[in-house]
Amino acid sequence: MIDQWRNFKEEANQKYEQYSKQINQGEMKNEEHNRALINECEKQREEVESMRTERQNSKIEMHELQVKLDGYMKDYDRYFVENKRLRELVNTIRDEKDTAISELNRLKVIYHDRINELNDDCNIKIAQLENLLLETKEKHRHTEEGAYGVMVKQEKIVEKWKTEHKSTVEYFEKLNKHLEVENRTLKDK
Repeated sequence: MIDQWRNFKEEANQKYEQYSKQINQGEMKNEEHNRALINECEKQREEVESMRTERQNSKIEMHELQVKLDGYMKDYDRYFVENKRLRELVNTIRDEKDTAISELNRLKVIYHDRINELNDDCNIKIAQLENLLLETKEKHRHTEEGAYGVMVKQEKIVEKWKTEHKSTVEYFEKLNKHLEVENRTLKDK
């Protein structure tokens, strides 16, 4: 009986240890499961907070976009009115341009005729001036030929004078040497 009691006690201890292990394992699983759930809750809280922040940012962005859209609509209305005014101005300017072009064409014909008249007058005057120029060139050529003839004669005279001067200088140098020789001989006597 003591053996039975010991066996029973040992079996009970073993069962107790097994149950303890199972309970500990179960508690550890529960703790891990609780930690996982807590982490999941924290993640979901962070996601919710992130979504709230994104929603708030989206609201702010939507408000900014609405303000920009209102500004764009005002700009559009202003540009529409400005465009209408510019179209009217373009039409007015186009009419003025057409009027100016027709006036320019009329003046072009008038001035073209006047230029043709002046051109004819100028051609007559140019022909007269060309004839006068030819006559002047001919006179100038005759004058140059006369001047050239005078220059040739002057050169001949200058050459003659040079020759005479040279012979005169030689004569006086000989005479001067002769007199020096004579003076020495007289001095020596």
